[in-house]
Amino acid sequence: MKTYTKGSTEWHEAIEQVYYFLKKLPQNDKLSNNYIASSMDTDEWYAISISEDSFSTIAYREQWNNSCRILNRFAKLPSNRFENKKKMVSEQTLTMINQQVQAATDMGFDFVFMSREGRKQAFNHYKQYLEGDWITPAHKYKMTSRSFQHVMYKPLHSNEEIDLEME
Repeated sequence: MKTYTKGSTEWHEAIEQVYYFLKKLPQNDKLSNNYIASSMDTDEWYAISISEDSFSTIAYREQWNNSCRILNRFAKLPSNRFENKKKMVSEQTLTMINQQVQAATDMGFDFVFMSREGRKQAFNHYKQYLEGDWITPAHKYKMTSRSFQHVMYKPLHSNEEIDLEME
C-alpha cells in the first residue's frame, strides 16, 4: 500500500496505475458503473492510495471548505472484497485509511470524512477499528449540487464540528 500526494513526482504514474486497475475490474461487476475511467474527476483528487488489489483517493471540493473525503472511489477487486467471515475491516483498508488521514493532516486539512449514499450503519462498524475519535452525525451533508449523504468525520486539528452544508 502506498499513498501518493498531488504534486509528487510520482503523481501521474499513480493516476495511470488507477486506470490500469480499472481495466482489471470485471465488466459484469455490480460496481462497474461507478468506476468508468472517463467519469473519474482526477482534478479533485489530492492523494491516491494504491495496492495490488485496491485503490482509493482523497478528494477535495471548495464546497467542503477545508475538509476532504477519504476512501473516495474506494475499489477492491471482487475476489478481495469480503476477506473474512467476521466482517472485520481488513488490515489493508486500515492502512489505507491511516495513510490518508496522515496525508490530509500533512496537506493542512481540518477534517477528513467518509460518505455513504445509503444507510450509515457501516460507519458504526468501522469506528470499532479506527484510531481516534470519529463522529457520525444523524443528518446528511451536501456532497454535490444534487446529492446529500451520511458522513463519518474526524477532526484533525480541533474539536469543532465539520463545516459542511446540512440537508
